[in-house]
Amino acid sequence: MIQGSIPIIIAVFSIIFLGERVNIYRTLGIILAIAGVAGLVFLGGEVQGGSRPVLGNLLMLVSSLAWGAYTVLNKRFNLNISPVMATLATFFFGLLFLLPFTIMEMRGFNYALSWLTVANVLYLGVAAMALPIFLWNYALLYYDASEAGLFINLVPVFSVICAVLFLGEQVNAGQLAAGAVVILGVLVSSGFDIRHKAQESRAGGQSP
Repeated sequence: MIQGSIPIIIAVFSIIFLGERVNIYRTLGIILAIAGVAGLVFLGGEVQGGSRPVLGNLLMLVSSLAWGAYTVLNKRFNLNISPVMATLATFFFGLLFLLPFTIMEMRGFNYALSWLTVANVLYLGVAAMALPIFLWNYALLYYDASEAGLFINLVPVFSVICAVLFLGEQVNAGQLAAGAVVILGVLVSSGFDIRHKAQESRAGGQSP
């Protein structure tokens, strides 16, 4: 649920550091999307707190703040570097940060890898990390950071869809309604911005 705060964090950072304006439609979209995410979490069954919920929540909050900072910094410097270079830089510095922990984990590591393990690693590295981050960086060329951040709340919606299709999980009416609220929030925000930009484009084309 803490991850549902990412659009708010991005919007606040965008106002402070990028000077973006968050209009009433985008604000309404953020509220609807977060309400929908809350519904997906709490209507999906028993919520497990884990053995160390305070530490877990703190780490999730730090993760959300880090993603908000990454998005705003990316938006600020995206005009100077390409999305490909931004993605490569992300992975390079991520490698430097994780390398010490990787070396620690290598002690006692089982190097007898199966094809399934290799396929899983490739999927996680390419399809689940490199491609989404590249597309995110590319989208920031055309969207405000606060607007792009709203789409993050579609992740739990697609997670539920994939769980139904590939794991055979059951979805209740409350989850369906919550997912619809998330999508509505995204449409309210992005739909207004698209119409607004189209009107500005037409007005610019008609001016002498």
